[in-house]
Amino acid sequence: MMIIEHDLPFSFIEHRRFKDLLQYLHADVKLPSRRVATMNVNNLYESEKKKMKCMLSKVPSRISLTSDVWTSCTSELYMVFLEEWGIEQKIFSLTLDDASSNDKMQDYLKERLLHTNGLKIRESIKYVKGSEGRMKVFKACVAKVGGIHTKMGLTLDVITRWNSTFMMLESALVYRCAFCSLEFDDRSYSSCLINEEWERGRKMCDFLRPFFQITELIFGSSYPTSNFNKDELIRTMEIDMKTKFDKYWSDYSNVLSFGCILGPRFKIKILKYCYSKLGLDPISCQAKLKVMEHKLYTLYNEYEFIQFEDQDMSQVGKSQLDTYLEEANLSNKYHPNLDVLQYWKDNQAQFPDFVTPPMMVGWSIFEWT
Repeated sequence: MMIIEHDLPFSFIEHRRFKDLLQYLHADVKLPSRRVATMNVNNLYESEKKKMKCMLSKVPSRISLTSDVWTSCTSELYMVFLEEWGIEQKIFSLTLDDASSNDKMQDYLKERLLHTNGLKIRESIKYVKGSEGRMKVFKACVAKVGGIHTKMGLTLDVITRWNSTFMMLESALVYRCAFCSLEFDDRSYSSCLINEEWERGRKMCDFLRPFFQITELIFGSSYPTSNFNKDELIRTMEIDMKTKFDKYWSDYSNVLSFGCILGPRFKIKILKYCYSKLGLDPISCQAKLKVMEHKLYTLYNEYEFIQFEDQDMSQVGKSQLDTYLEEANLSNKYHPNLDVLQYWKDNQAQFPDFVTPPMMVGWSIFEWT
């Protein structure tokens, strides 16, 4: 244990002065060799690793990771780490520093995690478009299924352009039944999606559609927008600004707003204020608030079900989340330096659901964000 705790080399136990000290304390002491010490430490590591993997496999919630790696760490090694510990299906978020070297790594991890989670649409299209023979078999499946508008061909995306990903998803969903038929007609085709994966692809397509339409509207060559600006200096500034904007906002997740909602001084009011600053009309603002509230209740109900699935679920009435949101906000004037986590601990009797271990982890992440 001394070697592990103090990060000592295995050869330390063979140092002459160390041997002299132990023999002075106990004349009959028998010291292991560095080989035996190495084997013992490795066995202890494997034993503790099994315990940790078993604990992680039983965690009902998602896992958030923070990386502070200053030296070079390849994306492949990071993915191997996630798979080795069996948590590639449980990742909620991954926080990295702003080093440019992390951009490629996060893109790679998102790509691999999406594939691990079942998004095999890209692989299916690659397979079909890989040879003329496969395309003929696929066209035969399209004709056999019938009812497919073939004017929209299969589109393969460019990974660095999310708008092309939307076009790929949209085209693949049109040919969904043909892909299912291809599984029976082509034994070499192994990337067929299950219903859950098709549904996930549909949701992603629906999510990307408005962004695609806005991009087409802004950057369409037939519109008199800023892409016709003749001033090279201003045009360069526009490109730089757009690049930074895309980097910091393209992957923004609504779930980060939960931290504000769970702050008893802000709750829903802070979102109303922020949405109004975006120039949204009252109807659009209300629609966004409804979506955010729905996501919050979905998360809360998931944890509530996990906690009480073995108990009587027939009780009807307000949930603790209902009660919390209906209560008046704490005044920022009288609570300028409120410790949010301490607030939830102090109100554990009134809101026991909010201080269960998985919920507390979630709240701490959101509050830190």
